[in-house]
Amino acid sequence: MSATRSVSTTDLELTDNWYADDPSVAWRDNFPFTPGTPGTTGVVAESMLVVYAEFDAGKALGRHTDSAEELLVVLDGTLEVQVGEERRRLDAGGMTLVPETVPHEVRNVGESLARMVAVFPTTAVTSTFDAPVMPFGETTFASGGGEN
Repeated sequence: MSATRSVSTTDLELTDNWYADDPSVAWRDNFPFTPGTPGTTGVVAESMLVVYAEFDAGKALGRHTDSAEELLVVLDGTLEVQVGEERRRLDAGGMTLVPETVPHEVRNVGESLARMVAVFPTTAVTSTFDAPVMPFGETTFASGGGEN
């Protein structure tokens, strides 16, 4: 096993994302261990994909599906997570599992910045959003090693 490979969330270069037709959908993210993504750290995960995300108060990550099961971990703030038809409020330290291909969205329902980490058990995840994600103008994104 190689030496510890680590990064700090405070050092990450975040990408602004939003829906052009819904001002409440806006978030910042980074794929810290995925080569070829904006703001990559140079540290590479061999068997998982990790996403770090931040949400200002009242802002959301738009409804989408992912090609792999996902673990969401709230680091700071209060997030409402809708998975299928079920809604859960998660405070800092809260976690939830999102099954593969189940539509879900995340919204900051607190009054301050919310931060979360999403972990997938594969380096290859395809995410499909209900609306184009700006500034890219696309609805489908293949991250990591390609489609599962």
